[in-house]
Amino acid sequence: MDNLHDVFHSVLVSDGQLMSPDEVRTSVRGIQNYTPTPDWCLAGRASEALFADLYVGTDMEMTFHPVEGGAAGNHVIVAMDTLHAHHAFVIPMFDPPSQEWSASLGDRIMRFSIGTHNRESLAKTFRGRLPEGTQEILRALHQDVRSVDTRAVVENLPRISLQAAALVPRNIPGRVEQEVTRSISLVAPQSILKIERIRTETQQDTMH
Repeated sequence: MDNLHDVFHSVLVSDGQLMSPDEVRTSVRGIQNYTPTPDWCLAGRASEALFADLYVGTDMEMTFHPVEGGAAGNHVIVAMDTLHAHHAFVIPMFDPPSQEWSASLGDRIMRFSIGTHNRESLAKTFRGRLPEGTQEILRALHQDVRSVDTRAVVENLPRISLQAAALVPRNIPGRVEQEVTRSISLVAPQSILKIERIRTETQQDTMH
């Protein structure tokens, strides 16, 4: 995904992570006076503007946008908007961990961990309530990973990323669109990464 950093000039791009409950527990092991909840957590790095808005408790609007991609894979864009910032997660819904995460959202509560590009060790963890009908949107996007073409997924990422960065609602009171800081986090499909790793190792073994 490193090539995407060259595609955007005014948008901060980072890798996102969809952390399972076990990964959340492992990540906070050793932190005193902290007991993690048994939830999945969507983690990423955003702009200082978003982090500051969340820190002071500015209202946040959360929206979900389905992207049907066929062989390029179905994705969902989870957008978070505050007075000064827009951040979006791009999540591959053909990936089994993403489907496990969506199936866990029966109570419509979603957990986030947001850090910044300049302060990697600092993150704010919070919960957001999903808009009505979100579970139905996510279930409709479930897709068998075997129907997805790896090359098509990679080639389509810049288009989806631009779409994610452009999804800025215009109904936030007091917001000046020209001053909004935009950022996106791309969640890598673990199933495809595993397939590519096996393919690379097989090719290397063949060469020896």
